[in-house]
Amino acid sequence: MVVLNATDVNGLAARTKAKAEGLGYVGVGVGNAPQDGKPTIAYYKTGSKAAAQRAARDLGAKSTQPLPVGSVIESAAVEAVPDVQVVVVLGTG
Repeated sequence: MVVLNATDVNGLAARTKAKAEGLGYVGVGVGNAPQDGKPTIAYYKTGSKAAAQRAARDLGAKSTQPLPVGSVIESAAVEAVPDVQVVVVLGTG
């Protein structure tokens, strides 16, 4: 899993990573995403919807959606963890 910060709150992704690891997630990566004013969303690659739903519940995401192929979000996530399946983008809501 990768946690991307799309807010202006410094260190939010790192704090969320620590929370995720405390819940048993391993190999969590962090990074930044463009600020877009959207709520927190858990994105997933094909076959990982259930994992994204769990991450959404655990980390307070408002929804789950397929990870847009070729998007800035996908690029930032793959940079942090090349074989990432779930990406939680921390938003403003």
